[in-house]
Amino acid sequence: MIRAVIYARYSAGPRQTDQSIEGQIADCKRYAESHDMVVTEIYADKHISGKSTEGRDEFLRMIEDAKRKQFEAVIVWKVDRFGRDRTDIAIYKRELRKAGVQLCYAAESVPEGPEGLILESLLEGLAEYYSADLRQKVTRGMKESLKKGQWPGKCPYGYGKDKDKHVIIIEEEAAVIREIYRLCCEDYSIAEIVRSLAAKGIYKKNGSVYRILTNRHYIGEFEMMGLSIDVPGIVSEEEWDMAQTKLKSTAKNGGADANYLLSGKCICSECGSVLTGTHGTGKSGKKFYYYHCPKKCIKPMPKERYEMMILEECREFTLTDELIEQITDRIMELQEADLPHAEIKHVEAQIRDFTKRMNNLTNSIEQGVPADVVMPRIVDYRQKITDLSVELEKMKIKKPLIPRDYLASWLRSFRDGDVADDNFCRRVIDTFIEKVIVYPDHSVIVLNVSGDKTSPECSNLSRFVNLTKQRSNTEKVLLDLPYALLWVESIC
Repeated sequence: MIRAVIYARYSAGPRQTDQSIEGQIADCKRYAESHDMVVTEIYADKHISGKSTEGRDEFLRMIEDAKRKQFEAVIVWKVDRFGRDRTDIAIYKRELRKAGVQLCYAAESVPEGPEGLILESLLEGLAEYYSADLRQKVTRGMKESLKKGQWPGKCPYGYGKDKDKHVIIIEEEAAVIREIYRLCCEDYSIAEIVRSLAAKGIYKKNGSVYRILTNRHYIGEFEMMGLSIDVPGIVSEEEWDMAQTKLKSTAKNGGADANYLLSGKCICSECGSVLTGTHGTGKSGKKFYYYHCPKKCIKPMPKERYEMMILEECREFTLTDELIEQITDRIMELQEADLPHAEIKHVEAQIRDFTKRMNNLTNSIEQGVPADVVMPRIVDYRQKITDLSVELEKMKIKKPLIPRDYLASWLRSFRDGDVADDNFCRRVIDTFIEKVIVYPDHSVIVLNVSGDKTSPECSNLSRFVNLTKQRSNTEKVLLDLPYALLWVESIC
């Protein structure tokens, strides 16, 4: 049997309780039983948002355990339980794939195959949209608070709130703030400031001191969403400016690592290794970034030029009106065929569970248990079975989850995005590109589009190849059928 773990999560909010976790886990266990999986561990983050991984300790622990090969599958209730930020979802799904771990959904059906991956990407987008919509509603409330002179967020160290939620200075903490700025202006390094405070019994980490020295709240600037409130500063603007000058003079020069958009996607045709990012430094000191094979089977490829070439080829040949229509047709078929069945199976399992419980209670009456003890629970189970039966009948006539017009519009939106925006480029790559096989003189883009359903317009393009009829000319890289291929001439 496949070793599987369950990940469950619920967000902060007055209506969110541990019962949400229990319900998710119950559904995930039923999914595991029906798919011949044995659950070895349960990871649960309670009262934590899914819009980032910050504070999701159980989630991060699960990812680390996956890297240590402790299980082969992760079961979550729905896509949005795994996360609500598409960038985070893509990054950690890639980590699971690298570890050989599959991601399964107990209450959503994401069919296997190319268009199933596109549908999964859309569901992730809807989860992010819900999070953004909720954030918009919360923002309206925050603006109303600001108009009343109230600070809607948590106050930084040194400040607090009175009974009317107006910001006030906490003098004991403000004295520490002033001391930190004084020491900084006297050319103390951050490490020296930390040691000086510790000698007085005040313990702060280097990061905390740095945030205090770069936070404009301490000169009384409390602004949010274009609105501000009147708050007295703890230090003067002159002290703040001097602290920024001191920090800049002691800062070390350095550059962030390059953002490799095709990370984990490029595979060497000769040895099957995943290409990695590397860089070299020219005579002028400028850094140049490349994709290269760890075994040096092929020449390194300039990062930015290669990424743009792959991206533009993908958009040009995948996002035509004809192919968008074809992809839309296929995903609508998948929804009509699979999504209702998954939900129906889920409700049917609940009905069977409650029926079994009710029968057990009925049998206990025959065995001598007083009827007045168990009858309330029998009545409750009978009502739940009735409600679920009504829901089941509605599901059997339910229309597809995502409307056709919305789906087609979403696909067309990829044609109008800004290629200078790394987040947009990564969305295109993660949605439409399964992998890129790199040869010495050309590359092959494996697209999330069924090769056996390419339209007549696309089949006339020499760069499209139907994988149900022709494989790649290397047997070292295994490809799942059917996908469409896109041949691209090498830039080297």
